[in-house]
Parts: sequence; C-alpha cells; structure tokens
Amino acid sequence: MGGKTGDAQRWHHAVESRAQSHSTAAPLTVRADCCDSIDFNNDTSLFDPTDIDAFLSVFSEGPCIPEEATCSDIDFNNDGALFDPCDIDSFLLVFSEGPCTPCGQ
Repeated sequence: MGGKTGDAQRWHHAVESRAQSHSTAAPLTVRADCCDSIDFNNDTSLFDPTDIDAFLSVFSEGPCIPEEATCSDIDFNNDGALFDPCDIDSFLLVFSEGPCTPCGQ
C-alpha cells in the first residue's frame, strides 16, 4: 500500500482537527506508525460508515464496498497477523476517535 504514511498523517490531522472542534474533547494522540487510515475503502471520506461495512466485508473474505473501490489490507493494526480479531477491535476503536492500540484496549 503505497501512501500509507501520507494517509496516516492526513488522517491524524483530520482527527486532531475534529477533536479540537469539540470544546469538551480531549486532544487525541495517534501513533501514525501503528494503525492504517480509517478510510478503509480509500474513497477519501473519513468517519464514513461505509468504511466499517467495507472492512468487515473484506475481513470475512467478501468484496470491497463499493465494489469499484480499492480497499486496504485487513491487518489494520499492522502487527503482521491476518484474520486477527484485534484488527477489528483496533479499527472500531480508531474509527470512534480512540487511540491506535495493538488490540483495541
């Protein structure tokens, strides 16, 4: 996946901007080298529920959603394990504006 670092940096900036726009939100800290972008189907839309559908579809060996999209790999937390439930936990935690963690803790 070519632009992983750039995608992570753009996502990190978007999350920081979103967190700063909420007066009660604490600043978020995301390790850019840990998790992939939450734009799983690479349509440039962040916090899009279609990314959750796409991630779960590809994780269960289904198609990318929408079909013409190019989804990222399912090793969301980049620990080298495929079909690892920790990738689902990490994806959902980061999608809900939580920190990037190895197993969603």
